Amino acid sequence: MSAIGGVFALWLRDMPFSISAGVGFIALFGVAVLNGIVLIAYFNELEKLGRDDVQDRVLFGASVRLRPVLMTAAVASLGFLPMALSSGAGAEVQRPLATVVIGGLVTSTLLTLLVLPVLYAMFFGGNKPGKTSKIIALLAFVVLSPAFLSAQKTITEAEALQIVREQHPAVRAVDASVRSARVLRDGAARNWEPGEIYHHIAADPDLGMFGTSTFGLSQAFPSGKQTRAARSLFEQQAQVHEAEGNLVRHQLARDVRDIFQHLSFLGEKSSRLKSLDSLFQSTAAIAESRYQAGEVARDEWLSARDQAAGIRLELKTIEHETAFDQQVLGQLLGMNEPLVPVVTPFQRGSFSLSDTSRIREGTYAQLDAGKVALSMAQVEWEKARRSPVFTAGLNAQYLANGSLYPGYAVGVRLPLVQKSQRAQSEAATLRSKAVQAQYEATVRNQQMELAHLLHEVEKYEILLDYYYQEGSALAAELRRSAFRRYSAGETDFTEFVQSAERSLRIEMDYLENMHLLNRTLLEIELLLP
Repeated sequence: MSAIGGVFALWLRDMPFSISAGVGFIALFGVAVLNGIVLIAYFNELEKLGRDDVQDRVLFGASVRLRPVLMTAAVASLGFLPMALSSGAGAEVQRPLATVVIGGLVTSTLLTLLVLPVLYAMFFGGNKPGKTSKIIALLAFVVLSPAFLSAQKTITEAEALQIVREQHPAVRAVDASVRSARVLRDGAARNWEPGEIYHHIAADPDLGMFGTSTFGLSQAFPSGKQTRAARSLFEQQAQVHEAEGNLVRHQLARDVRDIFQHLSFLGEKSSRLKSLDSLFQSTAAIAESRYQAGEVARDEWLSARDQAAGIRLELKTIEHETAFDQQVLGQLLGMNEPLVPVVTPFQRGSFSLSDTSRIREGTYAQLDAGKVALSMAQVEWEKARRSPVFTAGLNAQYLANGSLYPGYAVGVRLPLVQKSQRAQSEAATLRSKAVQAQYEATVRNQQMELAHLLHEVEKYEILLDYYYQEGSALAAELRRSAFRRYSAGETDFTEFVQSAERSLRIEMDYLENMHLLNRTLLEIELLLP
């Protein structure tokens, strides 16, 4: 047991095994064996003093000898600490020795206090049925529990929100679309049409069929109006993609928070059911004792057992739901390792709405508003396409007699036939009006949805206020009174079950209403900025 820590300490400090490390192992084994002898000798001494129960002897002896064992290990470890940190002459010999002793004492002390008592109980506890298997299971748990704990990763709600907002594929896709639109916007000023390099050959009465050859270069200059319209168009596209990204992030955050709230709800529900399970277990024990005494029929005893089993079955269902939520959270975050969410206590959410007009600043409304601005930019782009484009060029004319004459050309391109372009511009205008109408419809629908959600919030708050004012005390009194009267034999089991079920229904309705209230508040936060 001590060698484990010594080897790990050498590996951790990147030191090879050497003669000084071997000497350290010898010293380490001596201290570890001494601690074991101290513990086992005290167990034997307790046996001579009359403590025949092995479990009692082990627990009492380990608690009494805890301080001597820790003091022995601490003195040795602190004594070797300067050697482990030394850097002067002879440090190459001192450091491996001290590293082995300190690292080995850490593990040997822990394992001596945990494993050694288990082994002692295994070999000196007799061969009682099932006892050896339980001891072996305990030993396996002690040895393997670090591996299970390290395989699970805890995560808080804030960490999950940060991961999903930055690393989810939908977020990355929207961010890429935003960058693409930004690149197009920055390149709009350089949106030059391809230049034209040409060669013309013309006949000349004096110089023959190929008497004149003209070489030239022509370039059309982008219109300033078209450039501004293109920049505005790509900028609006980027803003629409940003609005889509905000909506996606809000939806993902809503999903993550909903999972954490549901886990908190399940935890609180499990806690209350466990309390009720304890009540039914006590009731089942009372029913069994009365049945054994012949005071009640077998049916009452079986009914009590069935009620207790029903509560345990519901607890199993909650465990299954919890595991499923953890799996869904892992998939949502894109993690293949098991996740253990750090859940806050289940509590009532709060919300205050001062101005319903803020609905136009919400994620859905902002997305449609961005689409409206984009449609108007498309209208301006279609209009800009009809603006004139200026061209300029240089040329050289070569005659068959060897003469060369330079020249230049300037011009303007005008859309002489504008029927098609006017139709496209008109269609863009109609699309813009349709998008504007869709935006107004979205705002109106969201205002109606917000009013409905606010109505739901008021309803749940009324129900929760009833629980705080009357329901909680009523449920507790129903359980307490029903159990007291059943224990005293004043009522039968049927009346007890009816009172317990009324109490349970009050508690579960309260939890369900609070959970629905919190989910409704999440939906409201998605509508508003």
